[in-house]
Amino acid sequence: MATPATSIAGYGGSVTGLTGVTEVKNWKIDLKIAKLDATCMAGTTGTGSVGWEEYIAGLQGASGSFTSGGTVAPSRGADAAASFITKTSGGIEISGSIFIERATVNDPVDGAVSYDCEFAFSGSVSVAAA
Repeated sequence: MATPATSIAGYGGSVTGLTGVTEVKNWKIDLKIAKLDATCMAGTTGTGSVGWEEYIAGLQGASGSFTSGGTVAPSRGADAAASFITKTSGGIEISGSIFIERATVNDPVDGAVSYDCEFAFSGSVSVAAA
């Protein structure tokens, strides 16, 4: 019988290190790496692509978004060290310097004020066990 999948409850996550970011409701990060076409003409096995597409790794990066509450809009523009944790123990931590490029203020008549922020990592990104 197959082993059941192990899931992590989202309430154990956190975002730390950012000025004005409190009461985080959710976050998501897209880790990516550019796919560079390295396909070459003809050749024989071991010396060319022999009719198959080939790729090599290019530039790496990451971007994402989060929604937070609180009384102060998150700082925008300058790079800031940040850590995004899925669970304190047994989860993962994604950290690096981020550049917050957009902060949308939501002020519903029947709910709490929140801030939807979009960001990009600047420089290297660490993905490690929390």
